Amino acid sequence: MMGAIEIPLQNGVKFVDGLDGFPAFGVTSEADLKSPYKMILSDHLQDFALIATVRPQSSSGGWVFSVVNSLDTVVQLGLLLEPTAGGDQWNATLYYTDAKKERISQPLASFQVPYGKSWMKMIFKVLPDQVVFYYNCLEAGVAPVKKEPRKLVFDSASTVYIGQAGPVLKQKFEIPFGSIQLANDPPIQHRLANARWPRSGGTYPSALCLWKCAGLYL
Repeated sequence: MMGAIEIPLQNGVKFVDGLDGFPAFGVTSEADLKSPYKMILSDHLQDFALIATVRPQSSSGGWVFSVVNSLDTVVQLGLLLEPTAGGDQWNATLYYTDAKKERISQPLASFQVPYGKSWMKMIFKVLPDQVVFYYNCLEAGVAPVKKEPRKLVFDSASTVYIGQAGPVLKQKFEIPFGSIQLANDPPIQHRLANARWPRSGGTYPSALCLWKCAGLYL
């Protein structure tokens, strides 16, 4: 997904210190990061895992990323972070929409995480009938879902946006990115499905535990 960020960096993008001292990309509201989806993604998704390491900078939230249809009116796949009404948590919502049938972007599952501006590591493991959510190495929730369609096929002229949802839906997000990745191949799915994830209350000593838990080094 980070292939939408080109070197040399565009306006509104800079290098920042990331998790464990690794470099990351800082994105401001001036940035316009986008790419034809075919340059980054396969033409469809079925069972998959979304892996995101981010650090919110603006209190209003916004789109971490989105895959938007050719009219820039429907988010087919995306991750939206918004503060709750009480302002003490983020709603992390995964969107999954069949743009051929729906005119409005459809949320698939939403989970709440502590509000703040520190690095957060999230995995959404999307299975046929549920979404399992992991936050900073801990299993933080499971949501039963009915995926429609079972296989998500992207509009042939879809665009991947980073830190926004395009010129129509907008909601730009000022945010440093460590990584945004989709795991859509069977070997990675197998490792995710069989990993022994700790539930809330467990701890790991390394900030890289997200990958070590599942045996992922993407």
